[in-house]
Amino acid sequence: MPPKPKFTREQVIKAAYEICRRCGVEGVTANELKTALGTSASPIFTLFSSIEEIRGEVRKYAMELYTAETNRAFEYTPAFKQFGNLMISYANKEPHIFKLLFMQKSERECTYDEMMEKFGDGVKACIPLIEKDYGLSEKQAKLLFKQIWLYAYSLATLCANGVCVFTPQEINQMIGQQFMATYDYIVAGKGDELTVIPEKNSKE
Repeated sequence: MPPKPKFTREQVIKAAYEICRRCGVEGVTANELKTALGTSASPIFTLFSSIEEIRGEVRKYAMELYTAETNRAFEYTPAFKQFGNLMISYANKEPHIFKLLFMQKSERECTYDEMMEKFGDGVKACIPLIEKDYGLSEKQAKLLFKQIWLYAYSLATLCANGVCVFTPQEINQMIGQQFMATYDYIVAGKGDELTVIPEKNSKE
């Protein structure tokens, strides 16, 4: 008869989350969990089938916390800009969790739209807000969101990897500059234009 668990699934997941915050998802191991929970491995694996299952549950829990954090953007105007600010700030504050959520290799290659589907309703809610706040069509709002999200993601990745650290003022300024440049380009009707493709110089 398997030993009776001394803790709940939720307690194991929270302990694993704290390990992930410090060491990254690879640090979530049976030995680390045993130490954190003060137990042997047997009670843990009466609740979960494997470490991979625990890591998967940690990712779900982390996404819930991240979504709650970034959804605070809707308390601000413009909400969309604050969404980008919070995303980069989160990568600064929780680099290992950001990597777990946004920098894990997918099981298969996916498109940008498929990737966005994984990020929940908070992302989708930005589109009608952009339409309302800036008088854009749905198509224009989606293009603006895509360009700024990818820019913010790039900055956040630099932060999560320890390449750069940005102050809140720098983040706000950079997001604002990129936003206005992209917005002006879109409202000028150039959103569908092809950019110049570099061509190799011909030899004289």
